[in-house]
Amino acid sequence: MCLQILKWLHLFSHGANITPMYIRKSARMTPSVSQDPETPNGKVSHGPEDETDSKSEEFHFPTAVMMFLGILTEKQRDNPSAKSDDASAADSDQAAGGQEERGIEGEILDDSQLPTEPVESLPLNDDGSAAEPEEAAKGPSVGEVEVAFQYSGENRRMNITILQCHNLPSKDKGGASSYRLRLVLYPAKRQRAKTRIRDGDNPVFKELFRFSRIYPHELVSSSVRLRLYGAERMRKERLIGEGTVKFSALNVSKKQVIRLRLKPQSEIGGDDTPYSSMSDLSQSESSSSLQSLQHGGGLPELLAGLSYNSTTGRLAVEIIKGSHFKQLAAGRAPDSYVKVAVMSSSGFEMAKSKSSVRRGQPNPTFKETFIFQIAQFQLNEVTLMFTVFNKKGMKRKNALGWFSMGLSNTSEEELAHWNEMQSSNGQQVCRWHALLESKSS
Repeated sequence: MCLQILKWLHLFSHGANITPMYIRKSARMTPSVSQDPETPNGKVSHGPEDETDSKSEEFHFPTAVMMFLGILTEKQRDNPSAKSDDASAADSDQAAGGQEERGIEGEILDDSQLPTEPVESLPLNDDGSAAEPEEAAKGPSVGEVEVAFQYSGENRRMNITILQCHNLPSKDKGGASSYRLRLVLYPAKRQRAKTRIRDGDNPVFKELFRFSRIYPHELVSSSVRLRLYGAERMRKERLIGEGTVKFSALNVSKKQVIRLRLKPQSEIGGDDTPYSSMSDLSQSESSSSLQSLQHGGGLPELLAGLSYNSTTGRLAVEIIKGSHFKQLAAGRAPDSYVKVAVMSSSGFEMAKSKSSVRRGQPNPTFKETFIFQIAQFQLNEVTLMFTVFNKKGMKRKNALGWFSMGLSNTSEEELAHWNEMQSSNGQQVCRWHALLESKSS
């Protein structure tokens, strides 16, 4: 029946002498045949009085059709600018997509907007998951940050309010005169935010950040990492500590205010790591740590993780940690970094990335991930080249060792790692690799 109505409406709107863009709602909408000899027979005309009323009582034709078919709700009929829940959610998703590009803007709250709920003592493990009070992490700390969480399932949004820091170290003990907090939403790491710089030993922030597109079923696997940086004037920001909260540890049915313990930078193992905590590393190390002993314990090695998504063509290369890095001519550990390059079958360097420098560490922890875009049909035609360098100065370096995998493999270990990565269906595969001595710089 609806199909017949639509066909009739289509014929009606495309008739020879009829253009029904507007239909009157008043009783005067009945047309009359003009008796004016200048008006052709069969054409409809309205008097001046009708034209005046048509402006106030006209009714848009598509609106009438949609109302007749039940497509348009009464709320949308009365208020054309009103949007459905799906449209509002779509707008929220679109706004979140823009936030991924420029970062989420913080909203400064006044005292009347601050949460009034009492601060709870939420026992957490190092990875941010819930723990029993007696099993909560009790390692070294550089202070706490007071944070409020409130989740809206209807809007798919987690509101996070940064309130204040407590018990931060003094400047002579590793603290700073000014601070800033940076937030990253895991596991996607696409939504990021940062507070404004605040002064004082216990800085007060009072900033609200709205993280969007978090569906209720994703709360179990989602978390937020908070990092505290010292922001001295005219100097690069310096990482002081970090803390992680998994949303599964929260009571999302209410607003919750907690004090999050911050681990010191020395416990994190890097300046800018994609991991939320050291415990994330333990899973990748657990299956690979014994393999390092097979090389005799004296050769320099590198622990790398690989994963490939055939749908998106994203190859994720993770530089996790090194072992037995040393300088032959010097008596101290090198200032090392790792370069990862994607080489074509002809030896052309298609893409490359470099880790940050780890200074004076014989067993450095990197925990840095690089993403390369490689189509599935190209995967067996490229070589992944890993080179560990010792940085000597601004423009001086020498290679400590290297290995490769993919089209060209330096050993059976690299070939097995590459093949296992391709058959793992997007799961990360981690292995230790011995570095071959390199005489080139």
